[in-house]
Amino acid sequence: MHSIFQGVQLILAIHLAIRHLKISNDKAKIDDIVLKLKSFQRETNTTFIVVSSFNRQNYAAQVSFESFKESGNIEYSADVVWALQLNIVNDLKACSDISATRKMFDDAKKHQPRQIQLKCLKNRQGSNYDCFFLYFSAHDYFQPVDNFQQSVDYTTDFNTTDSKKI
Repeated sequence: MHSIFQGVQLILAIHLAIRHLKISNDKAKIDDIVLKLKSFQRETNTTFIVVSSFNRQNYAAQVSFESFKESGNIEYSADVVWALQLNIVNDLKACSDISATRKMFDDAKKHQPRQIQLKCLKNRQGSNYDCFFLYFSAHDYFQPVDNFQQSVDYTTDFNTTDSKKI
């Protein structure tokens, strides 16, 4: 089975197919797959990048392990866990009105470029960290930036690419 991966050092798993397992619970299915991937990784010294989605309740909340959808053992087995979030979620925790929160989040998704934060939630070999990017969705391009020093008014000028406004 492992011969097809001879010499492969990196595997990207964008979607874990869980439909054909004879386990009734989705979380248990993902746990089973993750344990098999981890075993394969140890046997072959292969690096895996696994993409996981967020559950709906956490779309507009700061990322954490609870944000992941039916992720089971992914965060436990992973050596490094990264998560992307709109930077606006750092300001949303102060907003108690759910309608206002949704509006601010939706406006931030429309803003160009979007302010994106990559959070390292787990790093088995080092410390956690944050990285910041301007995301130009029309070109699927992430531009690294040092930090977001000031808040953005997400209700104005969604088509600007003037980074001085950010």
